[in-house]
Amino acid sequence: MKFLHSRYAACREILETYTYPEPFALHLKQYFRNHKKFGSRDRREVSQICFTALRTAQFYKKYGIDEALMFSMHVLYPDSEEVKALVQAESSVSILGLDFKSLCNKLNLDHPFYQINLQEDYTVLEHADNFGFQPKVWLRNSNFSEAEESDLVQGAQSVEHGTNLPDSIQIQDLSSQYLCSKIELMDNGKVWDCCAASGGKSLNLSYDSNAHFYLSDSRPQIIENAKKRLRKVKQVQFAVYDAIQDESLRFDEEINAPYFDYIIADVPCSGSGTWFRNPEHFAYFNYDDVAKYREQQRAIIRSVIRFLKPGGTLYYMTCSVFKEENMEQSQYFSAEFNLKQLKSYGFCGLDYGADSMYMATFKKR
Repeated sequence: MKFLHSRYAACREILETYTYPEPFALHLKQYFRNHKKFGSRDRREVSQICFTALRTAQFYKKYGIDEALMFSMHVLYPDSEEVKALVQAESSVSILGLDFKSLCNKLNLDHPFYQINLQEDYTVLEHADNFGFQPKVWLRNSNFSEAEESDLVQGAQSVEHGTNLPDSIQIQDLSSQYLCSKIELMDNGKVWDCCAASGGKSLNLSYDSNAHFYLSDSRPQIIENAKKRLRKVKQVQFAVYDAIQDESLRFDEEINAPYFDYIIADVPCSGSGTWFRNPEHFAYFNYDDVAKYREQQRAIIRSVIRFLKPGGTLYYMTCSVFKEENMEQSQYFSAEFNLKQLKSYGFCGLDYGADSMYMATFKKR
């Protein structure tokens, strides 16, 4: 019982001192760095309790931190007598004896995450059992493209959260690996990864392709990170480029439109497909921002599509589960930008212990 009270007190302090939008995982790491008394098991248990409390966002908002933690521990350890005793001693809201699945489902239905129109591929995320779901940490699988869709995790490797890995090991979520396996590039084709971040997808694609890669991002430091990750890729160029603000595009030389055979646009989005990994967003995300992301995504595609050759392929990607950023955007692009949609993929990470992502492929007419 002593350990349970200690963990509860730690969770309470962690949540009380957290400030959004700092990544909650970083806040946790800093807390444990400052409180070295916690062993690996304690750190794991405390993290899981906090994450689950944040995922039960409606309970968290309605009743406060203490009740959210009680609810979280009851969800995680429903048969623990110690938890029942702690809840009875500390809880001001009577949550013992409730039908927790019914309560969870009701809280889900009341939450904006589920009211905002989940795409059909992801409606399984509404189930109450998902409050404890946390995606794994996935290592890149070099044979992933050979896996059958029904056996995606065959041969893929994951590690425990917090595992120290050598620089030679590449981390890439299973969702990204899956979508990369659906991208087809011809030899010597020109590929523009226009929202490249640190270049994970281009790095993945470069292993099995002789294409020429062009990576850009609006953040200079991110591009420096990408240069380090792709330092062994022979045919690659980099640029700091804001797809909305910048009029001209320049790598080693100025690029004239149309130029590229392929554009990969993994655009800024709500990130809702990663929220089970980063649950602070369930409690704090401003849902008015979804409309802002939608307009930003349209502006990016409007800007970059001029550089795609006629007959070239656009790969539009998000880590969102919302229709407004996925299917509805695909329909808009087809109507507005002279694009023919070929396929779409809604990867639901819940089935595999991973994040969720969306990709639509288009041919420029």
